[in-house]
Amino acid sequence: TGVAAESSNEVTAAVLQASRYNTAALWEQMPDESFDEESANTVSPVALSEHDDELEEKDEDTTPAPASEDTTTTPDDTTTTPAPPESTKSILQHISYEVKAQLDSAEHQVWVAVLALAFGLVMMCDGEDTFNWLLIGAAFLLFCVLAMSEISQVWGVGRHSVISRVVGIEVGIAGAFAVKQSIQGVTFAVGLALGAFIAMTLQRQLVSLGADALEENQGLIVAFYTVIVGVVGITFNRNHHVRFVIFASSMFGSLLVSSAVSWCVTTVAARGTWVASAFPDAMPKAGSWVDFVLLLVDGGAPDVGVFAESRYNLDQWRTDRIVGVALAVLLFLGGAIPQLKAMKAKVEARERGGLHEALLSSA
Repeated sequence: TGVAAESSNEVTAAVLQASRYNTAALWEQMPDESFDEESANTVSPVALSEHDDELEEKDEDTTPAPASEDTTTTPDDTTTTPAPPESTKSILQHISYEVKAQLDSAEHQVWVAVLALAFGLVMMCDGEDTFNWLLIGAAFLLFCVLAMSEISQVWGVGRHSVISRVVGIEVGIAGAFAVKQSIQGVTFAVGLALGAFIAMTLQRQLVSLGADALEENQGLIVAFYTVIVGVVGITFNRNHHVRFVIFASSMFGSLLVSSAVSWCVTTVAARGTWVASAFPDAMPKAGSWVDFVLLLVDGGAPDVGVFAESRYNLDQWRTDRIVGVALAVLLFLGGAIPQLKAMKAKVEARERGGLHEALLSSA
């Protein structure tokens, strides 16, 4: 019993000594409180137990998290989220927006008018070659945009990056060259696409007029599309579309030339005095080249030109629009008639050449 009591006293003394050590550590963390060894020795066992519990809770709260759960990042570890990939549609929309911005830019109007005049004259002189080069240019744009979109999807770079533009231009040039080498096949494909568009437009119009069979009868719909697409495709394959191309090219070319001339005359008149001397009530109103194109094709477009919003207009017929349309008609006739004659001569020469080869082969 004496040995057990003595052992119990030694354990109690050890516990008290450990409690005093913990209490001293606690008071060292409180700089506003005074601490000495004597006060530590006089702390009650109950207070020591409470302080020990507080220290244990503090140790549990400040235990560091495992390394695998550490989410703290340093500035060096911070990464920038890459820009979202751009689709083909977004790139085309951006290109369209940039083209429109350049056409409407006041500082580029001179160059826009000069380019419109040059392209219009080319379209009026050679519609067939213009059509072929339009196909090549469209192929370049299509392949370029598709390549830029693919680079954006794979590498996460935007259309403004150098690598995206370089790859886009390379692929665009390759695609344009491939189209040029097989222009006849591409022309046939364009004819098929045009035939499908015509068939779809006719179907909608006929259905709106009451032809419900073209919306419900699948066999009739297939036959309808087959006939129209086939006829247009064969027309393009046999080069019978050249006459239509000449008319369309001359029409658009005359529109470009007439609008460019109207813009130039109005711009010069707005800066000079010769119009005021000849037409005292005229107040020339300048604008962008696009405004003059809209004046020719849209009767409700804003009025621009030498006689804009003046008494020289004929009621609802605006003088500037009358002059511009008349000039476009004259240019159209001057461009279409010579091209049609040249096409006829080319066809006759081809037929004579084929007949000559046939005679030589038979001989």
